[in-house]
Amino acid sequence: MVLNMGLNLEVARNYQKDMEFVQVDELEAPAPEEFDDANQAINFEDLVNNPAKLLEWIRKKKLESREIEGQMRKKFVKVLEKLPIAIPDDEPKIHDAQKRKADASLMLEDKKRAKKRQKPMKKKKKKVINNNSVNRPVAPRHAPAVPATMPRELLNAIINEYGGDNVVWVIEKTLTATDVSGGHNRLSIPENQVKLEEFLNDAEIRQASNKEEIPVDVLVLVMGAEKPELWNLNFKKWVMNRSSIYVLIKNWSKLVVNKHLHNGDTVQIWSYRASQNGGGGGGGKKLCFAINVLQ
Repeated sequence: MVLNMGLNLEVARNYQKDMEFVQVDELEAPAPEEFDDANQAINFEDLVNNPAKLLEWIRKKKLESREIEGQMRKKFVKVLEKLPIAIPDDEPKIHDAQKRKADASLMLEDKKRAKKRQKPMKKKKKKVINNNSVNRPVAPRHAPAVPATMPRELLNAIINEYGGDNVVWVIEKTLTATDVSGGHNRLSIPENQVKLEEFLNDAEIRQASNKEEIPVDVLVLVMGAEKPELWNLNFKKWVMNRSSIYVLIKNWSKLVVNKHLHNGDTVQIWSYRASQNGGGGGGGKKLCFAINVLQ
């Protein structure tokens, strides 16, 4: 214990001399009277022969050692507090510079992330389909074909059998694959190839514009037949992407099968007014059609 204390004092004295402004007297060992037992002669033979006394002596020395160590630590701390601690001006502050650089980099990254989060989302414009024919581009209108002469069989049936009149030429067209397809079940009449106002009255034009179905009677004469046959169909307007078409629907696919119509056949279509079966506008006469099939 005395040896360790001497070494500690020697280290403190050397450090104080180097720094030149700490008094050595501040680290002097405690007064001898504080350690009376250390100056007394110890009879180790008595301690060895008396285990209880030996344990008591050991315990006492441990307590003294702790007390001396605590006093030396306090005094040494007081000495260190008086020593100036400063970083020389010529020593580069590498760690502080690196820290500032890292902080600046982090701040820049945070700003970039904030801008990305605040960037407004572009709203996708919804495509609005306007079914109003006034605002929708319409395909160019073609001049109707020269009216064909109605076969005598059709004209006689309209006048004599059904009391019809006001016969108007509508269109001549070649049947397409979709016209004779069972899945489509319609005969198309392109809007830009007919004069609508010539065979529809105002009430029927409004019905067609509202996509309503108009029941019509259709007389169908196939080339080579003796007389036409009456069919019940519906007339309607379909609005497409860039144009509109009128169609005959409902029982059209049955008519195609019954009359053996094929892709490439030519049909001539007229409209007329008849009083049979009652009906709507046109002076109480309903809209009807007559079709002549050329195969």
